[in-house]
Amino acid sequence: MIFLLPKIYVWLAVNSFRNKVIDFEVTESRDFSTYLPLALRLDLAYKIETSCSDYYHVYGKYNISQKHYMTKAETIFS
Repeated sequence: MIFLLPKIYVWLAVNSFRNKVIDFEVTESRDFSTYLPLALRLDLAYKIETSCSDYYHVYGKYNISQKHYMTKAETIFS
């Protein structure tokens, strides 16, 4: 018998100055509705001045910081 497992995505929020994961979300898809709970938690818990992400389109739909840079050079797992 073969079991097909769904893809699992782990969204990480990392403090790159301390190399520490500060929050995460485990989901079965990569759409905006699965990113939003993490973004809202970060927005409520922290005053983020600058954030960096890769170029995935959902990061630009909700601003969690005053400045947001889309680049692989500044992400922790580049």
